[in-house]
Amino acid sequence: MTFSQLHEYVYVPVSVNWTDAQKYCRQRYTDLITIRDQADLNELLKTAGMGNVWLGLHRTKGDGDFVWSDQSISSFRKWKSGQPNAQLCVNVYDGYWYDHDCEDFAPFACYIERKRKIVRVEVKSGQNVNDPAVMKEILEKVSLTHTHTHTHTHTHLHFTFTFSHLADAFIQSDLQIRTNLSESS
Repeated sequence: MTFSQLHEYVYVPVSVNWTDAQKYCRQRYTDLITIRDQADLNELLKTAGMGNVWLGLHRTKGDGDFVWSDQSISSFRKWKSGQPNAQLCVNVYDGYWYDHDCEDFAPFACYIERKRKIVRVEVKSGQNVNDPAVMKEILEKVSLTHTHTHTHTHTHLHFTFTFSHLADAFIQSDLQIRTNLSESS
């Protein structure tokens, strides 16, 4: 697995046709891989190597426009000279894109949408919140709260906290955490 700014890529080294690859990705992840720029393509090549890999790009007729499986919009293309022809599905080989018959077999790559969570935490404690053990307990409680409310999502948590001493009016004997979650893409 590797990460782009918006996606986590998962290479699946099993050769299947394009439709089966799309079904697999949609059932287990988000969709077949979408390439938005050269950086995304580089991440895919690091993940899957320079071999033959299905992309989420396809079209419904031989002279039609190519669209991404997830309906996202990206004008980035890296066609090999002489491509595309009249085939409907697209794969990458040796860093370049080729259109192929969708019934051909190839490994593929899926992606997982990465979302950023902003967590605001108010800590009220009689303990020293700058103590590493207290910080660890706070992180564990926030993580546990997040896990219970988002059991069917693929999430990687990263926390950065700035701890400061609280006024005496806020000191209580037990550690209490109130979280306020908001999502952004």
